[in-house]
Amino acid sequence: MTSTDRSWRRVRRLWQLFGVAALVGVAFAANTRGVAFAAPGPWEATWAASPMSPTPAMPNPANAGFANQTVRNIVYTSVGGNQVRVRLSNVFGTGRLRVGALWIGAELTGVRLVPGSSRQLTFAGHRSVTVPPGAEVVSDAVAMRVSPQEDLAISL
Repeated sequence: MTSTDRSWRRVRRLWQLFGVAALVGVAFAANTRGVAFAAPGPWEATWAASPMSPTPAMPNPANAGFANQTVRNIVYTSVGGNQVRVRLSNVFGTGRLRVGALWIGAELTGVRLVPGSSRQLTFAGHRSVTVPPGAEVVSDAVAMRVSPQEDLAISL
């Protein structure tokens, strides 16, 4: 297998991770004054991707899995707020989806983040999470000021 073949396989795997294996949805807590709610309150979705099961027309190379790799997805928000949480889905998975860590930050350019914007997300206080087949999980809320239409980088 050539280097080019391996590179294309990686690109297809990364694309499939977000198109098939994991849904990353970002939601913000906000009100008309831009103040975060002190208690659990309404959340507004600002970005989402639709999970789908593999089909013959679109095979799922992500089934091979990832090990000790970071996958970064740039999301294009609509609304902003003062808190953020992320939803991961394994709704079409047949095996457990283990995420060793999840980070979110404001994108500066390319792979660079706005200095000081990176936040680690947790799930019930834990830094890693395993999503059972057919399930979804939502991260704990983290304080993070996000402007409307700000691009975020989510690293799994």
